[in-house]
Amino acid sequence: MTTTNTQELIGQEEVKAYDNNNSGALFKNDKRTKDTHPNSRGKVMVDGKHYWVSGWTRKSSNDQPFISLAFTEMTAEEVAKYVK
Repeated sequence: MTTTNTQELIGQEEVKAYDNNNSGALFKNDKRTKDTHPNSRGKVMVDGKHYWVSGWTRKSSNDQPFISLAFTEMTAEEVAKYVK
């Protein structure tokens, strides 16, 4: 079996490797102890750069719920430790 950056061959079938670019995930923040702490936390990758993402559940002036997001670029050490 030969592997390239974007694909690998399995038997006669070509399978593309999953591309995580421009995607991510948020999870419930179980460590939230104050109202100022985010309700959700997670990781994203945008244009090949890794970021922490935090989300706060809010309500707009007309009482519509929404999630406010903040992104912080990961350090090289964080990428090495937390990105597989």
